[in-house]
Amino acid sequence: MKKLVVTILISLSVVLSCFIFKTYAGEKPVSKSRLIDWWIGEKIVFLPEYLPDYYPMCYFRSEEDLGEYCLCFSPVKRESLFCPTKEQLAGKTAEIVRIETSFWRQKLPLRKLLFNIVIRLEESGTLLYTTQICDDSLGTDLTLPEGTTLLSYLEKGKKYIGKTVWSKQDFFASVRKLEKVTVVDVKLSSFSKKLLTFYLKRSDGKIRCWDGNVVKDNTVFRQVFDHVFDEEWYLTDPRKLHPNWIPKVWRAIEKSEIYIGMTKEMVLMSWGSPKDVNRTITRWGVREQWVYDSQYLYFENGKLTTIQD
Repeated sequence: MKKLVVTILISLSVVLSCFIFKTYAGEKPVSKSRLIDWWIGEKIVFLPEYLPDYYPMCYFRSEEDLGEYCLCFSPVKRESLFCPTKEQLAGKTAEIVRIETSFWRQKLPLRKLLFNIVIRLEESGTLLYTTQICDDSLGTDLTLPEGTTLLSYLEKGKKYIGKTVWSKQDFFASVRKLEKVTVVDVKLSSFSKKLLTFYLKRSDGKIRCWDGNVVKDNTVFRQVFDHVFDEEWYLTDPRKLHPNWIPKVWRAIEKSEIYIGMTKEMVLMSWGSPKDVNRTITRWGVREQWVYDSQYLYFENGKLTTIQD
């Protein structure tokens, strides 16, 4: 019995030691969710507008070369190792081969994680190793290599070509709220935080551009996926969805205005979603307070009754 207890204690001490070594100075272990498994096999494209003059990547003739030189942020004169230039990568496509934790992470400040994203250039078959840093204390997820985006985003965007859509808001002077337009083309955007450019044809034949995304996640640019196509455009004519709404309602919505007596759905279409909703249930019905910055809207049984500035 004593031998069994001693064996268990030794095993636990070994496991604990490994855990402490991997999570030095209190750092949490890397969760599997941090390694974006679905990226494996995905194609990426290098966007010329966002590539540095020398790319922070290293090429190795064979995987045996991968070692202390896996981090390189300037050109190096070494036969088996180099940092590609902007001209060598611009417009090229590559496949993500694997994602792995880098041993160099132990030399970073606490809670900063380092990963190698290994990709293979389609044209030459060259393997490239790029390093990405995550700040675990901020909850920052793994991002794609600098100046790249997934080709699947473009493919998803192209599915909208030929579709008629209606704007949920005014986009400066280019498209008015509730205006009907047709998507005629989708290309990779020149804006780093908006991955795609949608080319929209108005009823007068003029083409307008809208830059945004087709996905809402934080795997590429954590803070910017707030311009998602499905969330900023109606895919069905809103007037046909609500044929009983009177013209006064539609005029108010087009101007982003509200008035007493509107339903919650009318207010949502005019002002969008509130920052917060406080609900009270009484024997007389349901009361809600909607918070929009410094303005408060009050609803009783689904109808707007009070507007407070």
